[in-house]
Amino acid sequence: MRYTQKIRAAGFVISIDGDSFLVSPSEQLTNEQREYLRANRDLIIGELETFEERAAIMEFDAGFSRDEAEKLAIVTIPFGG
Repeated sequence: MRYTQKIRAAGFVISIDGDSFLVSPSEQLTNEQREYLRANRDLIIGELETFEERAAIMEFDAGFSRDEAEKLAIVTIPFGG
């Protein structure tokens, strides 16, 4: 989760929203962070979609709680990109 990790490490929450994503608290983003998000938009969306898919599979097919499924999804997604 290379692209989303950079934003999360800076203290933001990032989530998929249809064909885009939301970052919170957005008012605290610097201009540099906003440019990073714009420049990597498609890659970020791809990472978030992969994360959501894996978490859903673990939740519904494997029977994990959503919280457990999300934690497992993060560790099963390759870091590189």
